[in-house]
Amino acid sequence: MSSMAWDSVLVLARSDRVECRDDIFEPYKDEIHRLYVNERIRLNELREMMKLKYGLDQTEKQWKTMLRQWKFKHNLNPSDAAHCLKLLNEATSRGLSQTVIFSGQKVTRSSIRKYIQRSSHIKSEADLLAKINPNETAPTYIRLASATPIVPHQPSPSTSTVSPAVCPGPSHVNLTKGAPTNQIVRSTQGYHLPSEHRFSASHTHLGSLESLIAPFRPSALDGPSTTPPSTGALDRINMALSCHPIALADPVSLSELNEHHGYGFDEHVWGDFSRCPQVNDATQFSSTFVANSLRWCICDSQNNRKYDEHANYHFHTALWYFACMLRDCPQPGEDCISATSIAIAILESVGQSRRLAKLLAECNQVSTQALGSSNPLSRTLGFAETILQLRGSGKPPAYDIKHLKSVHQEILSRYPRSRGPALVAEFNVAWAQLEMKQYEVARKELQGIFAECQSHFGASHMHTIMALASLARATMKLGDIREARRILVSEVRPRIRSNFPENHPYVWELDHRQAFMLMQLAKLTDEHNKSNYLHQAENLLRHVVVNRHHILGSNNPKSVQSFRLLSDVLEQQNRHQEAYQIWEWTRTQLPQSNAGMS
Repeated sequence: MSSMAWDSVLVLARSDRVECRDDIFEPYKDEIHRLYVNERIRLNELREMMKLKYGLDQTEKQWKTMLRQWKFKHNLNPSDAAHCLKLLNEATSRGLSQTVIFSGQKVTRSSIRKYIQRSSHIKSEADLLAKINPNETAPTYIRLASATPIVPHQPSPSTSTVSPAVCPGPSHVNLTKGAPTNQIVRSTQGYHLPSEHRFSASHTHLGSLESLIAPFRPSALDGPSTTPPSTGALDRINMALSCHPIALADPVSLSELNEHHGYGFDEHVWGDFSRCPQVNDATQFSSTFVANSLRWCICDSQNNRKYDEHANYHFHTALWYFACMLRDCPQPGEDCISATSIAIAILESVGQSRRLAKLLAECNQVSTQALGSSNPLSRTLGFAETILQLRGSGKPPAYDIKHLKSVHQEILSRYPRSRGPALVAEFNVAWAQLEMKQYEVARKELQGIFAECQSHFGASHMHTIMALASLARATMKLGDIREARRILVSEVRPRIRSNFPENHPYVWELDHRQAFMLMQLAKLTDEHNKSNYLHQAENLLRHVVVNRHHILGSNNPKSVQSFRLLSDVLEQQNRHQEAYQIWEWTRTQLPQSNAGMS
């Protein structure tokens, strides 16, 4: 299991690095808005800042395309408009071009007239000029088009690694109706695509993945290998996952392709998915659903049409097995809960929210087709998709708690033998209460749900862990940060470690959250304890930042979150220069184990 959980991450992490231009810029959207729109930093300065801080090394054309797509621009305020008009008047007297450059955009006298017409409190050019002091110098981002632009001193270019590729993802895949036959179910373990769908021998971007995975493969569940990876291995990984992958091996022969089932690489280096202990019931249906979900992500992330057949096959197979779990299980919903919980855990921990949303949306369609849209079980299974939709909308969550409570009661009466789905429906109520800031009510609910999940699912089941982690969050929101941290360290971490190896991204997520709590504790204590808490948070985050950077990629949303949190921790310690140089520091580090840290 440990090799599967770890090794699959190396390839899954690729997807957010190559999916599309939006994914590269999206994690930085708020910061770019603040710097470019609010603080009016020029584009060339902004590009250099983001390159040095995060390694965001995109071209000027890509930046302008993204800013245009987001509709980010330097809007004229009265002061800026007045400076533009003043320069236009100067241009007239000097016989220069009647054009001013404002943050890279052309502003003419016609533009100023339209600005005055739209204004409710400025009636004339004289009113506008009164907004500034006659002797005031125009800001550097406003100049005459014929004047020489003022270029501030720029830091030396970063030597960052090649940025991820940018391309649209594959088209939507429709579900093939009908449950799989027994023959299809039996054939999934040794599926071979027809030869016409296999890759040509010239495909060498991936080569043998063994050389990539071996340096990071843990020797056992208890921890990673004691042999640190070499810098060369890291360079090979970074280049392999970049937009210009190097040839990692000699061109593979047709016989090798046949041995690798048409993938062009050996999928078995990721371990035996069918024995994944994280799927707690270990049934064939649930374990095969998880296996095919992960393989779909792996194939879908390769950014190569030659993998489409493989991706489609694994996607459909995962959905078929999901349907089987709904129809063939004596306790409806129990297997689906175990299977989807681990898929959610792994894909979210590696920043795969988009593919996870697609998978959950299709699973929701399957359950709706099988059970009906009004069925409480299908509505419970579809709640995870709702969470992702609301999270991505950018709007405050608005859950119908009364409706969620009625769904819970319907499951209790309609599926008396399916205790698992009832607990999940009850957890959905508590989650909604937590999101709606009903913290005290949510904490009481979660205390009871945790005890029942532990009794029904087991101490280390993902839903037991989810209940505990949510309890820690509610406890923190109520102000008891020390108790919240105790729950994470003493209760949640041991349970996660029984499922995942020490260097798994799910463990990094836990350490990131613990560091956040330590930073909050630092705000509530004296100077001595503040320094201690911030030092602990820094140690945790340096480990997380390095591993997420080298394995998930610097532009992965999870990597960006940890970059920012570490920067905040360093800023609180008045180590401003270090905070600004995190990117350069990270590039010089090798991933390490976090064994022994609490």
